[in-house]
Amino acid sequence: MGAPVCAGGRVNYRESPTTVRRCVADLVALTALPVLWAHQDADSVAEDLTEVLARTLRLDMAYISIIRASLGSTAEAAWINRGLGSAAAAQYLGHTLVNYLRDDLTDMPGALLGSAWTGRLRLMSRPLGVAGEFGMAVAGSQRSDFPTDLERLQFRVIVNQAVIAFRSTAPRERSAVKANTPALMPIAFESCMSPVELKTCLKQLGLSQQKFSRQVYVSGAAVKNWAQGRSKIPGPVVLLIRLMLESQRVPSSFNRLL
Repeated sequence: MGAPVCAGGRVNYRESPTTVRRCVADLVALTALPVLWAHQDADSVAEDLTEVLARTLRLDMAYISIIRASLGSTAEAAWINRGLGSAAAAQYLGHTLVNYLRDDLTDMPGALLGSAWTGRLRLMSRPLGVAGEFGMAVAGSQRSDFPTDLERLQFRVIVNQAVIAFRSTAPRERSAVKANTPALMPIAFESCMSPVELKTCLKQLGLSQQKFSRQVYVSGAAVKNWAQGRSKIPGPVVLLIRLMLESQRVPSSFNRLL
């Protein structure tokens, strides 16, 4: 996915109108991941998840650790400079990152990954599951604007999809989850929307039906049919709307597109 053009760490949709559509396409594709991972072993999921993160966010570095609760061990995988690293490299990276993951967003010296690296590596991390019950995911880039709002959303969605897969696997392949653990319902993947909700969302975004139709490249008549319940709102369109709502800090950037 092409990197968004940003200003001050925020996504500038005016200068990168295709970024939103590409992001939505990525989000739609990610919905298939729980099905693909549900019956794979932890090592395979760790490698796949690492590669999905690296390629989707165009990372310089990605690291995944998955807890094998039943075996009392951890599966690790690392993406370093355009490819999956060895098991030893993943283990080294895991030990190194422990000293730097103090917050969700931080950085570390690039030189720790090798003599060819210069400057700082900006890091974004997220636990897999409640309190890291399934492991940890880390994304790293040398870009000064990393992570953008869209990249934060994509990172969270990818991690959530992995957790959904872990929770759907056989008990022997995952750690026990307490009965009161909140259900994981990532907003970006709620694919149904009622006509009333559509009108409410457009009002919150400050978009008329006509302006929204231009935003999603469909006819005004199509949006009118969605709003009146004559036809079902397509899943990708619902994802776009929820993406726009998720990016409440930059709603005016969407309006400047029009």
